[in-house]
Amino acid sequence: MINYTILKIVPSERILSVKYEKDGKPEYYLQISFEDGATESDIISAIQANSVCAVEFWNRYESASDITMSSMTGTVKTIVENPMPEHDALLNRVERTVSETSDTITYSWNVVPLSATDKGQRIKAKRDSLLYGTDEFALQDRGMSTEMQAYRQALRDITEQETYPESVTWPIAPID
Repeated sequence: MINYTILKIVPSERILSVKYEKDGKPEYYLQISFEDGATESDIISAIQANSVCAVEFWNRYESASDITMSSMTGTVKTIVENPMPEHDALLNRVERTVSETSDTITYSWNVVPLSATDKGQRIKAKRDSLLYGTDEFALQDRGMSTEMQAYRQALRDITEQETYPESVTWPIAPID
């Protein structure tokens, strides 16, 4: 027979903490998520269904080798997380770097320029998205203003700019 105790229910996170117990076995703790609007019956069913996790744990526990630790305490290095730098995601990507000293682990970011091919692909994807956003103005039952026609043409001509793909000048959408 397996017994359970609900230790905590956090409705805002839809999580409950459960302790499973069985004679002669170590306690097993589990967090279980539940759907919004779950009833007491739903929660009990989830607890019962997840009891298999406790059984699997107890089976592994019985066959596991003992571990002997020389100490049960220690010190964790100070973690420093540098903020990601501002960058143009159309032209660059960021790589996370890690540096370590005797007492600190520092996570930093490097801005790395994309290849011309990758820049071109990202610029074209943005252009296509901007064109898609103006497709409604190209419907037959709606007239398109001259300004919108010029904007859409300027988007299609992005790849013809002299500095493409290293930099592009984006046209400004008209208020239509």
